[in-house]
Amino acid sequence: MAVVKLTLNDEYYQMLKEMAEAKNKSIQDYIRDKIFNLSTIFTPEEAIKRIQNRNFESSKRFYST
Repeated sequence: MAVVKLTLNDEYYQMLKEMAEAKNKSIQDYIRDKIFNLSTIFTPEEAIKRIQNRNFESSKRFYST
């Protein structure tokens, strides 16, 4: 896997961090989504919504304890 380095000053890093947090994403996921215009990972809210609507595929059942 390739590694890409991005250097930012403190002000831009803080802005990027806040933008990612506003979308409940890591900085890496936020940048990936912005560059490729493709959300590849569920946000926690999306995962909960899919589980509640049973809108997921799984070969295993989840059991609460």
